[in-house]
Amino acid sequence: MTIVVGVIDDGIAFAHHRFRNGLNTRVAHWWLQDGAFTGLVPYGRELTRVEIDNLIGNCTSGGALDEEKFYIHARLNDFRLEGHKTAAWRIAHGTHVMDLACGYDQPPPYDQRIIAVQLPARVTADTSGSRLGPFALDAIAYIIDRADALSWPNHWPIVINFSYGHFAGPHDGLSELEDAIDRIVTARPAVASLSFVLPAGNSFLSCTHAQASFNAIYEVEILKWRVQPDTRAISFLEIWLPYRDPPEGPSRVEVTIAPPGGPASPPLGERPGFLVSWLPNGQVLCEMSYAVRTPTNRGQFLLVLQPTADPDGVVPIAPAGTWTVTIKNLSLNAGEIVHAWIERDDTLYGHPRRGRPSRFDDPQYQRYDGNGQIVEIDNASHLKRDGTINAIATGRTTIVAGGYIGNRTRAVRYSSAGPITPALGAPAPHRVGPEALTISEDAFNHGGVLAAGSRSGSTVAMGGTSVASAQLARICAERRAAGNQADRNAIIALAQNDELTYPFLEPRPRPQRGHGRVRPNPVRPLAR
Repeated sequence: MTIVVGVIDDGIAFAHHRFRNGLNTRVAHWWLQDGAFTGLVPYGRELTRVEIDNLIGNCTSGGALDEEKFYIHARLNDFRLEGHKTAAWRIAHGTHVMDLACGYDQPPPYDQRIIAVQLPARVTADTSGSRLGPFALDAIAYIIDRADALSWPNHWPIVINFSYGHFAGPHDGLSELEDAIDRIVTARPAVASLSFVLPAGNSFLSCTHAQASFNAIYEVEILKWRVQPDTRAISFLEIWLPYRDPPEGPSRVEVTIAPPGGPASPPLGERPGFLVSWLPNGQVLCEMSYAVRTPTNRGQFLLVLQPTADPDGVVPIAPAGTWTVTIKNLSLNAGEIVHAWIERDDTLYGHPRRGRPSRFDDPQYQRYDGNGQIVEIDNASHLKRDGTINAIATGRTTIVAGGYIGNRTRAVRYSSAGPITPALGAPAPHRVGPEALTISEDAFNHGGVLAAGSRSGSTVAMGGTSVASAQLARICAERRAAGNQADRNAIIALAQNDELTYPFLEPRPRPQRGHGRVRPNPVRPLAR
C-alpha cells in the first residue's frame, strides 16, 4: 500500500540522502512558502519530484550531490532574501523531524511518497503563533490536494506531522486552527484515511499557566506576571472565562493590571470592544481588551505589554519586573475556574535572541522538594503544571505525542500535560492529555534523539516533544502500510497495550501525560 507522509515544518533540507533512493528523490512535492513565486502555488516556490530530480542531476558531479549548490538553486538558502536560513545550520528542526517521520537509508519497507511544506521564516520566528493559522491551513490543504492528485482515481492514506505549538488559547479544542483541523480530519474518511500528529509541548515546568476560582462575591485573586528585562518582543497574557450560554451578558469579573511599583489601570469588565490602556507620560505601555472569541464562544481578556528593551529607541519601553493582574469576582459561582496562559515567547535555535520569556510567579509554587528534586505535582498555588498542553493539540481528532526517556522509560519533566477545559455542557473534557508517549530523550546522559543533520551523512541529537511527535507519525505510517488503523482511538489502544509490558519506574508516568508509553521499533532506522 502507498502511504503519503506530509511534513509541515521549518529548515527542511529535502535533498538529504535519507529522503532519496540514490540520486532519485522520494519527495513528491516540496513547497517553500517563502521567496519568489514559482509553480502552481498561491505564493512561494513549489518543486515537483521531476524538478527535484532534474536539479539533483544538475548539481551532481562524480556521483556526489553538491548540496550547497542544490539549496542555492532551490532558493531554500537564498541569502538575497531577508529572514533566517535554518537549513544552512548544522542542525535544522524540519530535517531532524522529517528524518524521524519518514527517513530511511535504504528504500522504505513500503511505497512511500513525501510531501513537505516549509513555513515562512517570519512565521516560525514568531513563536507566539499569532501568524501561524493561515499558513498551516494552506499547508494542510496543499498536502491533501497533491496527495489526491498523485493517487487519482484511488486515494492513498495520508499521515501529516506538524511539530509546532504554542501556549495560549482556549484549550478546549475550539481554537480556530484546531476547529479547522478537526473538520478536515473528520471529513477525510469519506475519501481515505488521514492521521494528523502533533506534539504535546514542552511547557510543563515553564510557569505559564495559572488558574483562579472564587468562593464569594467581590473576592479577588491576584496573579503575579514576572516580565524579564532586555526583552525585545511584545508579551501577551490571555485570561479565559468559563462558558456561559449565551456568551454575552453582565460582567462576571473585572480585571485590572498594575506595573511594578506603579498605579493600577482602570478596571475592565466583560464589555466586548472596550480597551483599557496603561499610559504613563502619554506613552501606551500596556493594553487590555475583552472579546468573545469564536468558535469557542468564551470570553477572553487579552493583555499586551510592550517590550522591556529596544536598542533602536523606536518603541516605548515597559518596565521589567512583576506586573500585578487582579481579577475581581462579580458573579462567578464557586467552582467555576478562570484560566490564564502566558503566550510562548522563546527564541528558537539559531534565530537572533529577542530576550527571555515572561512567566507567572507565586511564593506557594514549589519548584524543588526537601531533597532538591524537581516537584512535578501541583499544590495550592495559582500556578499549574497541569493544563499546559500545546494549545493547538486539544482537538477531538488529532493524535498527540508526549515524550519519555528511553533508557529509564519515565516521562520527561518538560512534556506538557492535560487536562483540557471541558466543552460547554460536557461533564468531563474530551481529552485528558496526549495519546501516547514516545522517546524524546535517549538517556539521562544522552540528551535528545539521534537523527539527520542538515547535510547528508551528518547526525545530530535533538530533544523535545517535536521529535516524539515525528516518531509517532512514523508509527502511524507503518501501521497504515500494514493495513492497520492509525486514527486517534487506534493509537490510544496501542499505547495502552504497550504500557502493560513496561516496568513501572518511579515516578510513575501520570495519566494526564498519556495513555501509555509506546515501544520504539526494535531496529530504529535512524541516520548514523
